[in-house]
Amino acid sequence: MLRAMGVTMIFKIESLIRKKREREGASERGVVSGFLVCLMIVLMVTMSSFRSARQGYEEAIRSGDEEILRVNLSNLRDAIREYSSQKGVAPNELNDLVESGYINMIPADPMTGKANWVVVRYQCLPQSKCTNGIKDVRSSSSAKSSKGNAYSEW
Repeated sequence: MLRAMGVTMIFKIESLIRKKREREGASERGVVSGFLVCLMIVLMVTMSSFRSARQGYEEAIRSGDEEILRVNLSNLRDAIREYSSQKGVAPNELNDLVESGYINMIPADPMTGKANWVVVRYQCLPQSKCTNGIKDVRSSSSAKSSKGNAYSEW
């Protein structure tokens, strides 16, 4: 019984508020306000979706560039080892690998966009029989990888 009276009271109060708004022209403002609130919510959800999609896109690009860097470093290192093994000396320049046919071209470092690899040379003492040449190659990028280490350490 009390519950029915409470529901009836709510309907009466709503009816009185609605009549008052109609007299003051507030019902149109309420519809416009409600529409604007809904529009704001839709825009916030859309912006949040775009933000997460953009973040996923950037992570995919970075992951792809890191894989290209791994492959390029592996190919260059394999070519240096093969050149050194077959010729008996390490190449002096990366271009020696191209000229001798071990690679078609010097690949670009995907982290810098240029073929500006850091060449690590053998450290030979003047009296030793060792020949100076390329020992290793590294990325010239100072940026950090997705795992936190520098690309130049790969």
